[in-house]
Amino acid sequence: MKSIQAYPEQKFFDRILNIHGVSGSNYNYTGYDDLHFLYQLNKIFSNTPYGEIIDRTGNTKYPFKVNVRLPWKIPTKEVDLETACENRIKEISQRDPEQFYVYWSGGIDSTLMLVVFLKNINHNKITVVLGKTSITENPEFYYNFLRDKIKLLFITDDIPKNQGVHITGDPADTIWAILDHSFMEGESRNYLHKPYVEWFKYRGVDDTFLEKTHVFMALSGREIKTLFEARWWFYLNCKSQSKSTSIITRFNINENFCPFYESQDFDAWSYYNTDRMIIGSDWHTYKYLAKEIIYKFDKNISYYNTKSKEYSNEPMQLTATKPLSYRTTPLFITDDYQQPTLSSGFFFSSYLYKKELYETYKDLFMPT
Repeated sequence: MKSIQAYPEQKFFDRILNIHGVSGSNYNYTGYDDLHFLYQLNKIFSNTPYGEIIDRTGNTKYPFKVNVRLPWKIPTKEVDLETACENRIKEISQRDPEQFYVYWSGGIDSTLMLVVFLKNINHNKITVVLGKTSITENPEFYYNFLRDKIKLLFITDDIPKNQGVHITGDPADTIWAILDHSFMEGESRNYLHKPYVEWFKYRGVDDTFLEKTHVFMALSGREIKTLFEARWWFYLNCKSQSKSTSIITRFNINENFCPFYESQDFDAWSYYNTDRMIIGSDWHTYKYLAKEIIYKFDKNISYYNTKSKEYSNEPMQLTATKPLSYRTTPLFITDDYQQPTLSSGFFFSSYLYKKELYETYKDLFMPT
């Protein structure tokens, strides 16, 4: 246990930092200006930013020891999306567990992931974990390829979290620049393919902030011109890790989990194909390259032509409806998958943290 790779509840984590002598909240920590800048940058893209910021380039100082799961490496070789998928399934299959638990939302990214599994892995070794909304999002796929054909577990079932390998469709959105409804339906849509400086100035940033932004964009290793490209780089670099670790913060799954889209091949595909992720600003063409691969498998022309991104939040909704005694979200997750919680459960107590956890984890925090 050397560092922290995730901290799912920011309000609790801020209180932990305060206990360890770090002042401030929501990344506005005294002496950590670069981290605060990334938070301010996040606010340019979203009015309500959430999720921890982990700078994969390693150029940001933190008030705690950070474990970067997949450090950013500037790609040097282009790879197509289908090849990236095939390479990833080869990596995952080497684990050779008794069972692969594949989490399927019915959306584009998880359906592409599931197609790759169905094409390459013995079906007896696949269990699809789904929810009611998974069927609603993609009923044809469910009835044609899953029901009565493959083992299924619903998200409300007793999932064997300490067995097999659990694979999610994370952090897929980050390789596609995380276009969402709020962004595409707002004023920002009109700036999507314009120089990002225009949007930033519209949002009221000054020249000093723009200079810092230019430096940050250069860390990608490629030229960043448009608002779409700027959004792509910020989310791919800063939010991939929080997306990748979402399953373990929700379900307390340990090292037997695997975010499917967390790989340098997907980084490389994304790096060279930002101009092919959406046609103009037509929402239905977003992720069309993924839909092309799905269509070759399921021949569902309606899904290909009309399916757009949906926000799949069923696991979070289900967690929120459970009694508080079952909602013990870990305060943070270390690089060796320790997941400390307090005896007070869902509620954070400074007194109990000092009593139960302070001495064990104090070396993770810089001021100590």
